[in-house]
Parts: sequence; C-alpha cells; structure tokens
Amino acid sequence: MTPCEYDRHDEFMHLNLPCEEAMRGFVRSLVPTMEDAREVMQNVAAVLCRKSQDISSPDDFRRWAFGVARFDALDFLRSVRRDRRVFGAKFLPCKTGPPIFQNLSGTLQELLINR
Repeated sequence: MTPCEYDRHDEFMHLNLPCEEAMRGFVRSLVPTMEDAREVMQNVAAVLCRKSQDISSPDDFRRWAFGVARFDALDFLRSVRRDRRVFGAKFLPCKTGPPIFQNLSGTLQELLINR
C-alpha cells in the first residue's frame, strides 16, 4: 500500500467504525438469520471501502453507508427468493412408505414397513 492508500484506509476506518454496530443491527433487522446478516455486512464493508473516496463529505458517510447496507440487504433477499426451490408431491412420489424404502427389494421393504 502506498502512503496515500494508507491515509484513505485510515479515513475509511475512522468513519466506518463508529456506525458499524448500528449498521449491523439494521441489516440484522432486514434479513432472516445472523449468518445472512454476516454475509450482507461483508459485502457492505467491501462496497464501502471500495467507494469511500467517492463520498463528498464525512458528515454524509453514515447516511450513505446505511443506504448501501439497505440496498445490499434487499438485493440479498431478492436473490434468496429467486433461488428457493419448492417440490410438490408430483416430484417426490412416496407410494410405499418413506422415500428411503423405495429402492429396497419388495420382501425387505415389507419386513421393514410391517415390523
């Protein structure tokens, strides 16, 4: 890192650390699990660090950071909804008992079911 990059990193840390705990709580209120909140916060920190030099005034950092967190959490929720898979009975037939029994031979299957 060059001295300029160190200065920029120090400035980012100075601005981010005071609002990070509140931002984590905000993100946690938007996503279902703590693990999801950790994932979103990791993405938010990367975006904030990468784009922190674009902020015009240090006074605007908190509002800007919470906006980034909000949009990242909403994007995360949208991607989770899109990836959800739902299978009905048509795709998971179960005619003779639990699915684990479907591949067993008939005699063994009857012994286990009628036990």
